[in-house]
Amino acid sequence: MELWTDFWDRAENGDLKFLPSRQNKTALDPINQGYYSKDTYFAEMGKNLNLVGHDDIARKERSSAKLKVFVYELEHEFTLEKYIEDINSHSQPRSNCDWNMNVCAEENWVGQYSSMRQYGADATLIKLFRSYVNRVYDPADADIFVVPFPHSSICRTYFRQCWGKCSCSRDGGREKKRVEKMIKSLKYLNDDTKKFHLFLLTGDTENHVDALTSMPLYVSLGGQDFKGSTNIVIPPANTEPGYQPSALAKFDWTRPRKTAVFMNFGVVNDVRRDAFSVLEKTPFIAGLPVEVHEIIEHRHFVLSAQETWQKYRDSYFCPILQGDLPYQKRFYDVVAAGCIPVVVASASRDNNPHKSWFKQGSLGYNVTYPFAYSNFTHTIEDKQRLGLVDYSEFVVEVDSVHSIVPVIESLLKNDAEAILGMQTAIGKVAKKFVYGLGDDMFTPGDAFDTMLIQLEEYHSLHRSKGGQDFHFQQEGRGGAETKSETSNIKNQETTYCGNRKWNGTDMSCNRRVSYLADHYHMAIPMAIQAVLKENCTCV
Repeated sequence: MELWTDFWDRAENGDLKFLPSRQNKTALDPINQGYYSKDTYFAEMGKNLNLVGHDDIARKERSSAKLKVFVYELEHEFTLEKYIEDINSHSQPRSNCDWNMNVCAEENWVGQYSSMRQYGADATLIKLFRSYVNRVYDPADADIFVVPFPHSSICRTYFRQCWGKCSCSRDGGREKKRVEKMIKSLKYLNDDTKKFHLFLLTGDTENHVDALTSMPLYVSLGGQDFKGSTNIVIPPANTEPGYQPSALAKFDWTRPRKTAVFMNFGVVNDVRRDAFSVLEKTPFIAGLPVEVHEIIEHRHFVLSAQETWQKYRDSYFCPILQGDLPYQKRFYDVVAAGCIPVVVASASRDNNPHKSWFKQGSLGYNVTYPFAYSNFTHTIEDKQRLGLVDYSEFVVEVDSVHSIVPVIESLLKNDAEAILGMQTAIGKVAKKFVYGLGDDMFTPGDAFDTMLIQLEEYHSLHRSKGGQDFHFQQEGRGGAETKSETSNIKNQETTYCGNRKWNGTDMSCNRRVSYLADHYHMAIPMAIQAVLKENCTCV
């Protein structure tokens, strides 16, 4: 008992780290299997997602968000850990970077793995929400309930992509059934709380199961708009160290560039085919070179990943033209690099005054791009309070691909001030398109922080006038008994360990579990196991 008490004292002082060495533990098995559960330990992500050190806590305290978030502990078959186990067990090649969990410079594009990582921001968000400073462990305290189900990653598994509502050939509707089973497992989902449950659909909305896109609240990369749902559009993950918020803060956004136009994409439709033809025949604009490359069959690249990033950084303008979907990761890549995006703008649908950057009659860009400010629906105060992005300040709209060259030539020759203004505007908003990881976790104003602000706004608009009063029905041990918990019973302890005292003190074991969860960000099952096995005596 003295040894265990000393262990906790040292842990509270930050003298212990719950992190085995990757180098010395190649199998990545837990040191003390009885203490860590399989579901919460370490799915080859570089660290245990449920434990953080003092540096992590210091980073979290930088966040200005006040939103209280409850993160579900899902059954193992629905977890990010299970997904990572699955992809790590597959034999197809992967790049040097993991699935968007840590800062990493991808050395080379590796086929489907590198392409599909763009849909895996759910892994990034799960990591961030699990370590979020205002994470709560009593559902009655929650403003938002986060469901950490990596649906988009599962649908875009690099060795088996499922398109069209995550439908795979010959799978017999397996993913649809899994989603339905997962939803049924959410014990705090009811008529009162449904609108406050957040689902992480980090692909384009057309490629998720209907049961999820019909939910009242989710985040996505944009695309189709579903009536009755609030879809907070977010950017894809970018783990490149040069594009973390701290690196962007040091970037010289207005420095002279070497290249007038850089374009690197697959020639998959008439719009891109025409643009490629026009620019290929235009070696220089305003005395600066034009560089174009074709990506063959979506997967075969002329340039490496790092060479492509450098080309973006060295160029003034980067055309982002119609692809398969309204969402394009390329847009966020060029903006983070300081290259001014050029888009073909067409009339959008639903009498939206904002143009579509996809194609004629599609959704306006204010619906399909993250955190978009609209001067028709927002005030200037809204823009500042919500951290919205005014895309008109830095995106060049043209009416056709044949206008690209004359518009860029006019800007380069005659309007250096306009170019400087667009570059400056990009510098002000660039970090809203990246999620801080590592030392940059929870940077104010990054994509995660801006998303939290949108969730705070959503919560304030949808909560009841008298405040939230959630009623939870939970199964008893025999499956028949139920109990009701409401958020106005704040002083009652959540029962984890029965009527027990912790270590002979006045603190109950239930309070000790909550303490470990709140202060050391342990998963509840792990905290219960630690307290019950080593610290509690029956009374």
